[in-house]
Amino acid sequence: MFDDLLMFHIVSTSIMVGVIWVIQLVHYPSFKYVKESDYIIFQKYHMSNISYIVFPVMFTELITALLIFFSGEKSLFFVLS
Repeated sequence: MFDDLLMFHIVSTSIMVGVIWVIQLVHYPSFKYVKESDYIIFQKYHMSNISYIVFPVMFTELITALLIFFSGEKSLFFVLS
């Protein structure tokens, strides 16, 4: 059971790392190509729709981290991560 929980946590964390890199290196720099008059609409669209990708993965990451922590994992490496 603990191994499965740890694997879910590692997978969700890895997915979030990938999402963060794509957003930082591809998506955010592309904002400069949006017209200033359309920027607010574009930003609202981005914020509302990125949540469909980010929220489930972040929630899984949070829940698995809490379950791992409260199951007794208190190593410095895990706590810092």
